[in-house]
Amino acid sequence: SSNTAPNGGLRSIASIAVKNAGLYEQMYREARIDNLTDVYNYRFFVERLREEYENSRNDSLALLYIDLDDFKLFNQLYGSIEGDKILRQVAGILKQAVGSSGTVFRSSGKVFAVLLPNVDGRQAEMLAREIRTRIDAFNSSPERKNFKPLTFSCGICVSPYSASSVQELMDHADLAVY
Repeated sequence: SSNTAPNGGLRSIASIAVKNAGLYEQMYREARIDNLTDVYNYRFFVERLREEYENSRNDSLALLYIDLDDFKLFNQLYGSIEGDKILRQVAGILKQAVGSSGTVFRSSGKVFAVLLPNVDGRQAEMLAREIRTRIDAFNSSPERKNFKPLTFSCGICVSPYSASSVQELMDHADLAVY
């Protein structure tokens, strides 16, 4: 009878299922995570921004853009390996500063975006100051003494006060950087 089939058949099906689940998990992650900095990528940022905007209809939603100043020069002076290291370290600093109050994304080469649901302008500004304090501490660490200090420009926009659409939220935060 067919009941005498060895148990290996089921086992190999299970292992294929586990392997596929692992691959799916990896693909899901790669589609959303920036592989250099391990924060979310631009594609997921746009997706998440629309969701959070819809969810925040009756509350505030703050968007911060953190743009590393003279980053091209930094790469020219110290090389892209050092530049990549800085991007990873900044991503870590941002994740620590933001904690559970929001989400950090790498929105382009040297720009990070921070999305903060239920955060108003004053709270967003406090977070920006906290980030600056942490970057200053990073700059004054002994291993950074031979490097040009890292600075950033920050743009903040909060809906619904300063933006009435997702596009305005992005555009106004971008303008505020400059």
